[in-house]
Amino acid sequence: MLGPSDQAGAQQPDGDCHTRGLRARNDEQVFSHSLREAVNRMSTAHGGTGGAIVNVSSVAAQTGSPGEYVDYAASKGALDSLTRGLAKEVAGEGIRVNSVRPGLIYTDMHAYGGEPDRIEHLKDEVPMKRGGTCEEIANATAWLLSQEASYVTGSFIDAAGGN
Repeated sequence: MLGPSDQAGAQQPDGDCHTRGLRARNDEQVFSHSLREAVNRMSTAHGGTGGAIVNVSSVAAQTGSPGEYVDYAASKGALDSLTRGLAKEVAGEGIRVNSVRPGLIYTDMHAYGGEPDRIEHLKDEVPMKRGGTCEEIANATAWLLSQEASYVTGSFIDAAGGN
């Protein structure tokens, strides 16, 4: 498997406005640099052998996450736009760009957001009546990075239990 996978827009405990602004600018610069380097190194136009990029978005990008995490949902919506646009830009250079959109997944992210039991409280709203696991998200990501997905680009896997 060739290619990076990223996870941008994780929830963080609130800091003061100045601190959040600095963090956001720094995160954006690191993300931009990493993505640019990945594309340049993989691109067949620059001597690379091609590859795959998998972004980790969220079903919140589709739902908007009203009343909860609309800012988080907005960042994931931007990542979805990046996935679609970049996939079209670099497909001719041998690079596939896709995304996995997790739903309610058992991670520490919810505890960082102040809701350690969030999945337990919301799982009955999921058609499969459970939260997902990190392993399930990793498996979807690994498939998108694999040669089995060699004709897949600009696509999304919603790993969200039916949501």
